[in-house]
Amino acid sequence: MEMENLQYRIDSKIRYAKVHLDELKEKGVHTRDNFDRAHQESFSPPPMNTTPLNIKILGTGCPNCITLEHNTRQAVAELQLDAVIDKITDIESIMGYGVMSTPALVVNEEVQSAGRVSDVEEIKIMLTAKKQTEQPADTSSGDACGCSHAC
Repeated sequence: MEMENLQYRIDSKIRYAKVHLDELKEKGVHTRDNFDRAHQESFSPPPMNTTPLNIKILGTGCPNCITLEHNTRQAVAELQLDAVIDKITDIESIMGYGVMSTPALVVNEEVQSAGRVSDVEEIKIMLTAKKQTEQPADTSSGDACGCSHAC
């Protein structure tokens, strides 16, 4: 008897959920399936002709280095950039960039800041400027490299 009562309660909850799910669909409220579909349609991947920014955080793992990495990741996310972020902790590799004090931020093999923690807004300005200067060449003229010469 107790098992039948439990089964009845489960069945009634399922019926209740189905009725309300149908009502939500009629109102246009997203269910999991159409939520996924709507977000797939609204997602626009980065253009295929751009290369990702190559970002490196140089530091030994101190709190300032960790903060710079966090700020950089937040700036990349806010700008919705296609970027590869690496953390370099090897002292010899860090010195190879000419950096004598950490943390340091390197974008596309060019040191942008060293010896201090840049805030998110400052990093966004650096990344935006770097992205604009590294736009692919306009090859609409038909030349392979985009220059005016016949290559």
